[in-house]
This record gives sequence, structure tokens and C-alpha cells, in this order.
Amino acid sequence: VRRAREGQGPQVVVARLLRLAGHGEHDDGSYVPAEFRKGHYGRDCVEVAMRQLIENNIATVDEILAWQDQFAAEVQRAVAQAQQEDTPDPYNEDWTALATRFPLPVSQPIAQPVLP
Repeated sequence: VRRAREGQGPQVVVARLLRLAGHGEHDDGSYVPAEFRKGHYGRDCVEVAMRQLIENNIATVDEILAWQDQFAAEVQRAVAQAQQEDTPDPYNEDWTALATRFPLPVSQPIAQPVLP
């Protein structure tokens, strides 16, 4: 995070996160203590970021609302495009969601993570 803040470009952040909800719609997450959900860890990170942008005079409320509209429109365009595309045939496509071929082809050396 320090390197990104210092302008050294995008960085990979490896973090352990606390899931405050269930695993899916079937799981209400009732096993997560209420004090976690209602306290510091339960804050909405998007809301926190928006407040920081406004408080630090980086963006106005109107700019943030315009961004939200732009993002929503972009997502809707992507959904519409995906719905128009043919369903992929897994037997004829050269891709996989699970790496089953070893060794995996690597076109570039894999960078080692930089830990703080």
C-alpha cells in the first residue's frame, strides 16, 4: 500500500479479510458476532471511501453520483453484451476456469510478491 501511495504504480495487496456475511443467499451469517457487523469492521467500505473523497476535497457529492451513474451504465452494457453472446462450448474452447494442464504455460516470469 505504501508503494502505491508513493506513486510507484499498482501493487498487489495480500490481506486476510473478515467475512461479515454468509457464504451465499442460503447462509444468513448468523454465526458472525453482531458486534463485528455493527462496529468498525462492519462499516461499508464504499461509503467510507466516498466520505474520504469528499472530506479531502478530492471529489464532490455530485461527481460521485455521476460516477455511480457511469459505473451502473457500464455494468448494464456489459451484461447486455454478455447476454447477446453465444454460450461457450466447453469442449471446443481453449480456456478453463481450473488449471488442469501442467506445467502451466508462462509467457512472462511471475513476479514475487512484495510484502511490507
